[in-house]
Amino acid sequence: MSWQLPLWNFWFWASLALLLVLLEILIPGEFFLWFGVAALLTGLVSLLTPVWQYQLGAFAVLSVASIAVAVWRLRRRPLKSSRPLLNRRLQALVGEVGEVRTPIPQHGRGEVYVVGSLWPAVARRPLDRGTAVKVRRVRGLVLEVEPLAES
Repeated sequence: MSWQLPLWNFWFWASLALLLVLLEILIPGEFFLWFGVAALLTGLVSLLTPVWQYQLGAFAVLSVASIAVAVWRLRRRPLKSSRPLLNRRLQALVGEVGEVRTPIPQHGRGEVYVVGSLWPAVARRPLDRGTAVKVRRVRGLVLEVEPLAES
C-alpha cells in the first residue's frame, strides 16, 4: 500500500499541470504555462518523496525557476509586433499631416486637426489658421508641428 501514495501524489501534480496548461490555452499569455511546467516537475519530485511539505517547497522553487526562465527567454527574444504603435496613439501621429484650427502664436499653444481629432500643438514659429502642418514629435499630450512647406 505504501507504493500507492507516491503515485497519487504524482497524479495530483500531473493533473494540476494539465489544468494549468489548459488554462493557458484558454487565457494565453505565457503565465499559467510556466506554473504548469513547475507542477509537472513537482510530480516527478513526488515520485522521490511522499512528504507533501517537500513537494510544496519544490513547487515553489520550481515555479520561481520556471518564471525566471520565461523572463530570460523574453528578454533574449522580445516579442515583435506587426503594429508596434497600436496602443501608443500619440506616437503614431508623428509624421502625419494636419491643419491648424486655432492659430499657434510664438511660444504659445494652438490646436491642430490631425487624423480626425483636435490636438493641442506648439510650433517654432507662429502659424495661422488653415496652415497645413506635419507632426514632428509628441511631448506629453502636445504635438510639436512644423509647416508642411518646411518638411
